[in-house]
Amino acid sequence: MYAGMLYASPGAKGGKWHADGGELFGGAESVDMLPPHAVAAVVSLVDMTADLGPTEFRLRESGERVAPLLRAGDCLLFDYRTIHRATPNRSAMARPLAYCTFSRPWFVDTRNWSLDACRCFWDVLRAASDDGTTTGEVVRRRIDEAGAP
Repeated sequence: MYAGMLYASPGAKGGKWHADGGELFGGAESVDMLPPHAVAAVVSLVDMTADLGPTEFRLRESGERVAPLLRAGDCLLFDYRTIHRATPNRSAMARPLAYCTFSRPWFVDTRNWSLDACRCFWDVLRAASDDGTTTGEVVRRRIDEAGAP
């Protein structure tokens, strides 16, 4: 499992279309042929609005674009191969998201992750349970300590 935080400052530009992980065998297989080898779980730490820059997904069959407006605490699961992007944060608020990637035991994501990144997220969760604060409060405290805008 891999985990982390996504933080978009007010005025942040949108991201490029991408999939967190690609095909396992260099594109030789079809997405329809194999089940997911990893699933991403995104948890919104604030009530999402269109101005905050929600994650936008491009549906494979129709090409339609969908940007769910999650409420604080909502969890969205998607196949690691799903094409998506962050939309621009046009609000005066920051947009924090927590995410985890669950994968089959044999899959190691060396493209996106380091061991240090995983440890940082678990430190945040552990701190929240140790002192009775919520995970969101710990995340905000860590952001403030880091001097993020």
